[in-house]
Amino acid sequence: MGLLATGELFNLARSRYIVEDAGQRSVSMMRILKACFSIFRYPMILLRGTAIGVGIGAIPGVGSSVANLISYGMAKRGAVDGDSYGKGNPAGVVASESANSSSEGGALATMLAIGIPGGGGTAVLLAAFAMHNITGGPRFIQDNKDIVYAIIFSNMGQALLLVPLELLFIRLCGMVVSVPIRYLIPGVLVLAVAGSYSLTGDMTGPLTLFVFSLLGWGMARYGYSTAACVVGMLLGSVVEGELVRSWQITGGQIEFLFGWPISIVLLAMLVLSLGWRPLKAFFRMQFARA
Repeated sequence: MGLLATGELFNLARSRYIVEDAGQRSVSMMRILKACFSIFRYPMILLRGTAIGVGIGAIPGVGSSVANLISYGMAKRGAVDGDSYGKGNPAGVVASESANSSSEGGALATMLAIGIPGGGGTAVLLAAFAMHNITGGPRFIQDNKDIVYAIIFSNMGQALLLVPLELLFIRLCGMVVSVPIRYLIPGVLVLAVAGSYSLTGDMTGPLTLFVFSLLGWGMARYGYSTAACVVGMLLGSVVEGELVRSWQITGGQIEFLFGWPISIVLLAMLVLSLGWRPLKAFFRMQFARA
């Protein structure tokens, strides 16, 4: 909340509205419907975001909070007009929301197959099963075929029902751009502070929110990616825990990282992601000289 929400409020404090152009603040059903069909102008971004969402959603404990940020970051990094992302480019919305929506399908598949929730929504669903003495696990699909098919078809039904409901509700949500910033900032801050306090039950939450709000403002002010920072914090503890666990299983032999094809591929991808931009800039400079 501090990095992505309240930190951004400090940058908006110098504006009168979220959208300065008065003509762009009007919300109409015609513009909403036109925007719905415009997503198909970005088929590759849509398909890539969907694949990222399903893959990351299937990872236990990760879910959509990471999938949409990774999809957005990849789309922005690969775009020619990457600087326009976050300033009204609809491709960023397509990348983020396609991953966000499809991640729930991957999380649901993981929960049904092995009984491990892939995100917050599936964790609540698994808890609901436990309340009815239905145990999740590898035999869940085999022992509860009726429930599995009910979940699948009910998800199809709710997806169809949500289309008209969301088209009506989005017009109401879009009116937030017409609210002056001087009213919007106090409201969001109150909700953020109350939410952070409810998580810890003491002043640790609000103080953490304040510190990371300043950090988020500074990163946005000087061009650093807050999304990458959030992904690092969400995945860092998971990666570190699994690395220590694997190190203990192998008896302290760190060489195991180079003995499996999957770990070699992941390490290569990590090195490539860190060094891709410097290498790209280097080769571009060399070709320019030639």
